[in-house]
Amino acid sequence: MSTEDELIHLQSWLTHQDDSLEKLNAVVTRQQQDIDALTRELRQIRSLLHSLTSQTGGGPEKPPPHY
Repeated sequence: MSTEDELIHLQSWLTHQDDSLEKLNAVVTRQQQDIDALTRELRQIRSLLHSLTSQTGGGPEKPPPHY
């Protein structure tokens, strides 16, 4: 393999690596956005649950004394 062939091979490999890195970055960015959205939703659900339990007089029913 000549030096020119090696250079072409390396350039091709580098281009492929750049493309793979861009795709991976897009996936990671999308996953972080999903995590952020789920975190906000979980906070809303916790807040709603807290307000509902405070309106109804507490958390789950207590077991009867004989339990």
